[in-house]
Amino acid sequence: MILEMSDMGMTAPETSTREAAGAQAAVEPTAMDEPTATTEPEFFDSLFRKRKKNGEWKIVETPDLGVLAVDAHCHLQYQKNPGLALARAGLHGVGFMCTVVDVCEDGTTTYDSLSKWNHEAALSMQRLFSRC
Repeated sequence: MILEMSDMGMTAPETSTREAAGAQAAVEPTAMDEPTATTEPEFFDSLFRKRKKNGEWKIVETPDLGVLAVDAHCHLQYQKNPGLALARAGLHGVGFMCTVVDVCEDGTTTYDSLSKWNHEAALSMQRLFSRC
């Protein structure tokens, strides 16, 4: 399944990743779920994080390629929040995504959920932009 951000009414912002990260750093991230031993918290912002050895989260800077990027192999159905994942991708300059579906394992989950995820991504982008 192939997704183009323009098909969802989503475009990447004109600001660089560093500018966006600087603007986002002043915003207190909101964890959607309480972290437990088996789950990771979900932060509602455009930043990417990596878990440190002490259990804290480190913000990882995304590269600013200066052009639209392509994600040619993603699995949206395995994301905790596919709409937020799509919004983050759009905010970081990914203009084209191809999600991989195994109909034997995933059934029609991706196909059935795609319009819902697109709608959630558009709403997430609006919320993320309002925080800047």
